[in-house]
Amino acid sequence: MVEIGTSQSPFHPGDDPSGLFGVVQGGIGVSITSIDDEMHLADVLRAGSWFGYRPFLYGAGRSVKYYFTAIEPSLLAYVSLPDLQAIAAKSAHNQRALFSLSDFALEIATRTIAALMIRNPQRRIAEILARVSVPAGEARDVHSSCVRLTQSQIGEMAALDRKVVNRALGRLVDRGLVQLTYAGVIVPDPAALRAFARQ
Repeated sequence: MVEIGTSQSPFHPGDDPSGLFGVVQGGIGVSITSIDDEMHLADVLRAGSWFGYRPFLYGAGRSVKYYFTAIEPSLLAYVSLPDLQAIAAKSAHNQRALFSLSDFALEIATRTIAALMIRNPQRRIAEILARVSVPAGEARDVHSSCVRLTQSQIGEMAALDRKVVNRALGRLVDRGLVQLTYAGVIVPDPAALRAFARQ
């Protein structure tokens, strides 16, 4: 297991090949390089999410297109590159299971784009907050969760100006769908927030 603090990264773009990480507790922000060569927060990985598979799948160093940073103190599982190779060598089933990790990048891209296609700012932000407040693959009846993101970070994820984010969050508060605290945004009922986003 690997413990990392807020704003820390388990690896950096361009690092030598190493193993695979899985989120056990906490949240890992995924930033991507835009066409202006700046990093923008796109998603938050929760418990059950795996990342850092590029060295295993492609035999390459860490990508310079993605950056993984803890948005809060996080606990990560770690499987070394030699262990991954040994697991894959045991059976074709193991190989297929490990190779399917590449689908995860497509999933991130798909859900990020889907949220950005929501025109209403309130609903777009609601969709994003509902998405990043629950563990990967978790049922939609997850209880209250605190999303430790600033309004600027939410604006990055939603491609919205901070003033628009502020107004939209205020309206979500008025609806009882979120609560604002110094630590971040509390989502009392992720399922209700998601339902509002998809009305």
